[in-house]
Amino acid sequence: MNVRQCFLAAIAAVVFLAFSAGALGAARFVPIPEPDLGDAPVVTSDVLDLGSEQMLVGRDGEVTIYDEEFAVRGIIRGFLGQVTALAVDDLTGDGRVEVVAATDNAGALYVYARNSDGTQWSRIAEPYYLWQPAQTLITGALSGQMHSIVAVDEEKQLRVLYWDDSSLSETWKSVSGQQVRWAALVDLAGSGFRKLVFTEPTGYIAVYAYADGEMHLVSERYPWGPILMLGWKHAAEGLPGELYVVTGEHMVYYWQWKDSDMQLKGSFEAEALGRRIGWVPNRGLWSTTPEGVQFFSIESSDLTLQERKKGLTGIALEPLADHWLAQDSGGMWQVWRPVDLEYLQVFVEGQMRPPPALYWDGDLAYLCLEDLAALLDIAVQDGRVLVHPRTGRSVAVEPNERWATYAEKTALPLEQAPIVEDGVVFVPPDIAGYVGWRAEYDPDKRRLEFEPSLDWFDSKQD
Repeated sequence: MNVRQCFLAAIAAVVFLAFSAGALGAARFVPIPEPDLGDAPVVTSDVLDLGSEQMLVGRDGEVTIYDEEFAVRGIIRGFLGQVTALAVDDLTGDGRVEVVAATDNAGALYVYARNSDGTQWSRIAEPYYLWQPAQTLITGALSGQMHSIVAVDEEKQLRVLYWDDSSLSETWKSVSGQQVRWAALVDLAGSGFRKLVFTEPTGYIAVYAYADGEMHLVSERYPWGPILMLGWKHAAEGLPGELYVVTGEHMVYYWQWKDSDMQLKGSFEAEALGRRIGWVPNRGLWSTTPEGVQFFSIESSDLTLQERKKGLTGIALEPLADHWLAQDSGGMWQVWRPVDLEYLQVFVEGQMRPPPALYWDGDLAYLCLEDLAALLDIAVQDGRVLVHPRTGRSVAVEPNERWATYAEKTALPLEQAPIVEDGVVFVPPDIAGYVGWRAEYDPDKRRLEFEPSLDWFDSKQD
């Protein structure tokens, strides 16, 4: 075994410790503290034509655009109120993406486009007032003449708006009191135009098409149980579009579009699904496990595991290049970064700190004695004796012995024996308990925390 010296992967002050690359055999995801997204609405798209997606975050009456390195590349201003939802699409047909933002100011919708020089953003339409803040925005072409924005407000009513030259107009809305849970615009027939699909939580899925200037109900189904997820696949390469729902008992229903209607291809119980599930377009159905997130494809009678994202968790997910955005149960978003090597996050009194050098043996982590002492502000004598600065009491470690010596006479048990590699002494984290610190390790989060604790010193009598 070789000594694995720590390396600093500095992304917004997040520092990881490199372990053996083969410990788990796959990339793992960890949250990073910056940028701080809070509960702001987020969406990803290449709005700047950079060849890679950017992250748009709506907060404090403006939309901030971050590139894949999380540097700010633009700010859209001019909104009255807080931004409640975001969407992006080429509404005008000029080949550039516009940004649609909903606010809590009378439910106003704003449409912004980049100026010709590509550096500034300007509003290109008067605000359209829904009178209720939108929580969800979806865009897509319902016909050759109608590029639409679907808004679901905080009262769960759905409205369809269409873009006409330089203004928004409402063409349809769901029945008052109808609780829309999930919605999507899906090309089911392969025409290039999309149909509106939405669900109610009680067990209802409807498909509407736009024709002759109106929205028409063309198909509806009543799967058994409350609907937890809506998934879809656009028609492509001669294959029809597909719709999927998962209900409260983890029953999966799978339809294909045929003869202008939904044709059931299969329904089955999916025992592989965890407590939290969702859908990511072009990625498929996902479900959380204690180890992370699993992605599945849906077949007529079963799920097929496609990939795992270890460590990742949340109630909503959004991909961003090789990162993921995840929303927790409190509505807070956070960026999760892949780490190809195993890692360790070290906190001292709640503050993330650069970790010490590490010696890794299977699942056991040993910390460089000198680095650990510097981290916890403890003196070191003769390369193996730790001296607490307040009490002056000392603890000496003995390589290859599962004990340390207090005051040159008392043996203290350790979880593992300290080791020496290339002349460097490495110790188990619990040694800190004998010099005024309590060490707590969370193996699921790979998080090591140190908190002051003089209980042992206060009770120890010389």
